[in-house]
Amino acid sequence: MKNLEIETSLRSWAKEMVSRFNWLTIRFEYNNVRHCYLVSYYYATNIDDNDPFYKEALEYEDNMNKLFMDDAPLFCDEESLFKLSSDAETIGRKLNFVESPVDFVDYIVVYGESVKCKIVDIETCESYFSADSILDDAA
Repeated sequence: MKNLEIETSLRSWAKEMVSRFNWLTIRFEYNNVRHCYLVSYYYATNIDDNDPFYKEALEYEDNMNKLFMDDAPLFCDEESLFKLSSDAETIGRKLNFVESPVDFVDYIVVYGESVKCKIVDIETCESYFSADSILDDAA
């Protein structure tokens, strides 16, 4: 069952983090199947493990686990552990999601070599690759 205290805490914390880390977007929603909130972080730039965001995020996650135990939210990066619905609350920059049965792969082949590619915004990729070929490769 939704917990207004958790939801309010998530929203407040996400707004504060996004105001300090302008490259960050946080999406979250309550999942009726898992009976908890699902939270996913999205990054506009590559950040390393020493970034202050990581320390603060882990502290917040630990605190939520201590306070709410089994009801604590689940956290991940860029929906790597679960998928959020299009109704998930988004705090931060607008993300472009493609509603499609095609899942974008982490690796694409460019000039015969496997290249790791996070596809968040197809328009950004168009300057480097043909969007149609990316979609064809992912299918």
